[in-house]
Amino acid sequence: MSQNQTNISRPALVQAVTLDTPCAQKVFNRTYEEVLRNLYSLSIVARIVSADSDTAEELNVSIKEKFEGMNELMDREMARLQKIRDDNGITGVPKYSDPLTEEVSYSSPMGGKFLQLILKLDQIAKLLDCLWLAEEFDDKQKLRGEYDWQRRLIKLANQVRDTYNRSRSLHKADNGGESKEASASSDEAPKDSPDAEEKSQAEPVAATG
Repeated sequence: MSQNQTNISRPALVQAVTLDTPCAQKVFNRTYEEVLRNLYSLSIVARIVSADSDTAEELNVSIKEKFEGMNELMDREMARLQKIRDDNGITGVPKYSDPLTEEVSYSSPMGGKFLQLILKLDQIAKLLDCLWLAEEFDDKQKLRGEYDWQRRLIKLANQVRDTYNRSRSLHKADNGGESKEASASSDEAPKDSPDAEEKSQAEPVAATG
């Protein structure tokens, strides 16, 4: 092996996933790879390179709490939409013309949790489609629901990036300059921000239900 070889052999779990809805597909395409890199750096690299292990742990705990909070919110929303569906005797299940099927991998437990959040977004969007096709929700309710949940996951991805950048800044301060760890993960923001997403959606109005 070359002395200049810098690649690291990381463990990874591989999972085949299918995302049916454009809403979940957009979030996956625009955030997943960057979030994985940043989560790995926070979970492993930041703890190795930082002289302040307590701060590194605090940063990881803050992200875990955000993920747990988002997971609870999404579970509640799915339960709410399922109740509306069941109370109205809606049994039809939409079929999708262009599902996205990918074999994805993640190298940290939090990476797996972010993937599960995207899969839950897909389930929420499918419930919204179901209620819309059954005329229980109107166009604006469907679009507003999709926009709100898409924006929340993009915001979470941005918070992961910001937390990673904070961990890098701490390491630079410890070493009085640029860190070697900077090259291990990208600073590039998700390709779409909530503001950009808003321009691509219909004018949002409050959802009911």
